[in-house]
Amino acid sequence: MKRLKAALVVAGVCAAVASPAAAAGFYLNNTVDLSQIFKEGSQLGTNVISVAYDGVNAYVAGYNASGQTATVGVAKLSGILLGQSVSASVMTGSIIAANNLEGYNALALGADALFGGKDGANGGGSKIVKLDPATGALVPGFGTGGILDSPGGRARMHGGIAFDPGYNGQGSGVSHLEAGQGRRQLVDADTGAEIYGVTGDPNPGFIIFLENSTYRGHTFDPATGDIYVRRQNDVQRSIRTGANSVTGTATLVDLTNAATIIGQNIGFISAGTGAGPSNLIIFNNRTSTSYPQAFASSVTLAQSDGAPTGTMLMDAFGGPLMLPDGNGLYAFAYSSVTDTLLVADYYNNALYVFTNEPVPEPASLLALGAGVAALAGTVRRRRI
Repeated sequence: MKRLKAALVVAGVCAAVASPAAAAGFYLNNTVDLSQIFKEGSQLGTNVISVAYDGVNAYVAGYNASGQTATVGVAKLSGILLGQSVSASVMTGSIIAANNLEGYNALALGADALFGGKDGANGGGSKIVKLDPATGALVPGFGTGGILDSPGGRARMHGGIAFDPGYNGQGSGVSHLEAGQGRRQLVDADTGAEIYGVTGDPNPGFIIFLENSTYRGHTFDPATGDIYVRRQNDVQRSIRTGANSVTGTATLVDLTNAATIIGQNIGFISAGTGAGPSNLIIFNNRTSTSYPQAFASSVTLAQSDGAPTGTMLMDAFGGPLMLPDGNGLYAFAYSSVTDTLLVADYYNNALYVFTNEPVPEPASLLALGAGVAALAGTVRRRRI
């Protein structure tokens, strides 16, 4: 696979100072600069727009804001924790054509595969791509040669994709949401064949419609199958009752509506050391594409029922988190295997790595601060 250069903020060692005791919360462990991966002329796109994480490797996908037809793709990153050496490689099967203002608006891990969802927002057509995480190659048998065009016959997959774990072992697959449709749609993770569609299809999916269906992103509770949806910037949840049934669909977090703004994302964080005693959700409040928007006012943690949480995102030592301003577009990935949270920053082409333990050496914090400051000189002022 083609090798890419990835800039990593590395720390010195100062083992003489003891680490403070860790409290529930997530500490900034590392900042990975992606500006050499996503930039003008890169086959992966100009900006990072989505992320997935298996506890070992991170997968970051691109968006085309070049102003012309180009390609987008996915890079695989290993060694993303502080003190390690980042290695980046192109997942060759992921490279696909994209019109301007199109890209992989969602990534999902499941069924021993990585799925990439491309929205056809600018006439380029929606696709779900199935990749082998180990090799980066397309997986035959899914769709046509590993690519499912216009999943479920739909052209606009604004709500992205997610891996649906199902309910009590039934109803799993690759979920996708389309603007203007009020149902969760599902395709078979092995073949791409439609399992559940929209109204009028032989097997329509469960209804998640409230007052509109301007869906922008979604995720699932891996234990229960409950679905969490970004709808016109709000956060809503439906409680799973069966393979193809839900109840109690409701708005958990009522934010300022922004029906025409994409990049409103959500992630699910399982209860444990970092999250504390409750399951959490993480989401971005994005009502415009303008710069600057502060990270702290854009990204929010809440309990999985929408209630406030005391769990915070902190700097390496547990102090206030200081990250560069952006344009409000962030994507999230969490692994319960390592209790690690990743946040992808579109505007600054950066990946922020959070763990459940503070960084032990002050020199490491200085290196992190230097890396964050350096991002100010390499920002990608791409607005979507």
